[in-house]
Amino acid sequence: MYRVMPLANGLLDWSRRTSIMGILHVTPDSFSDGGNFLSVESAASQVRLMISEGADMIDIGAQSLLGRWHLGSLLKKN
Repeated sequence: MYRVMPLANGLLDWSRRTSIMGILHVTPDSFSDGGNFLSVESAASQVRLMISEGADMIDIGAQSLLGRWHLGSLLKKN
């Protein structure tokens, strides 16, 4: 049985091997990194590092569940 997920211009077949997802939180109140990746430069650098360490895809967390922050505030600063 094939298990696929739409991705870009094709399908990702995730039935053949395990994929690794890197998680990047870009909110200042992130529980895991304390807001270390708020600038575009630091976020891009972290994504490059995760890819070099074997990440197949990156999940970018840009919405705080604590309700004190939202993506619009970061976009206004940059």
